Amino acid sequence: DATLTLTYGNSASTSSYAATGGTNTYTWSLGSVISGITLSGTVVTASNTLAAGTYSQTVRATDGNSQVGTRSLTITVNKASTSISIALPNSATSAALGGAITITATVSRAGSVNFQLGGSTISGCGSASAASTTATCSWTPASLGSVALTAIFTPTDSSNFETSTTSTLTITVVNGISTVTLSLAGGATSVPKGQTINIIASIDQAGRVTFLIDGKRVPGCINRLASIGNISCSWKPAVQKAVVITANLNPTNNVYNNSSSRLAVQVTRRTGAR
Repeated sequence: DATLTLTYGNSASTSSYAATGGTNTYTWSLGSVISGITLSGTVVTASNTLAAGTYSQTVRATDGNSQVGTRSLTITVNKASTSISIALPNSATSAALGGAITITATVSRAGSVNFQLGGSTISGCGSASAASTTATCSWTPASLGSVALTAIFTPTDSSNFETSTTSTLTITVVNGISTVTLSLAGGATSVPKGQTINIIASIDQAGRVTFLIDGKRVPGCINRLASIGNISCSWKPAVQKAVVITANLNPTNNVYNNSSSRLAVQVTRRTGAR
């Protein structure tokens, strides 16, 4: 017996058959008609449209005295492979607790995607449609820590294409809360009118900080890029009164929410020579 193995979507041919021992010229034929399997001369070809599966064919050689010699041919068409990958927006590796986030699967053809968290299907995402190249799932992290996301792709033409599974995407779920704390240099709670002092904002997430006095932005202290730790703003109060200092933090990592802090400060009467 002879075998011919190929993958769906490709074509393949046997080597030329030969016969001996008969009389006159041989006539070659196939034992049955199978669409997609053809004989040209003494070569058998399986076309790229032949569906995945196993086919049994017979190659026949008939000599001038109508004597027939045969040989069995098994043709195996394997399913074609598919691919799938998943990612969070901007290829993020962290997500905020309780905040809905979109997981996007990129696939190689039409089908459906089963999105999974820790090996279990995410609610509402068991059969997300991938009409062409992508499918999405809205996921709301429910617990802090490291979690494993995967997805299984089932092609629409599952007879000819294999199912595929992503590698694991490890995501860290964080509380999504950023904090900023305000103080005056030296721990002061009041400052004389006309005396310059540093306002200190302590932040736990890198981002941009804007300082305000009674709701008005402080010149030179607007949208300033800062790393985790302290950032200062030089302020010279011009009016003697009680004021409210505010610092707004807009974290660079959009997993974290914006935050703000307020500090009540008394601007006192100027002392000493002017």
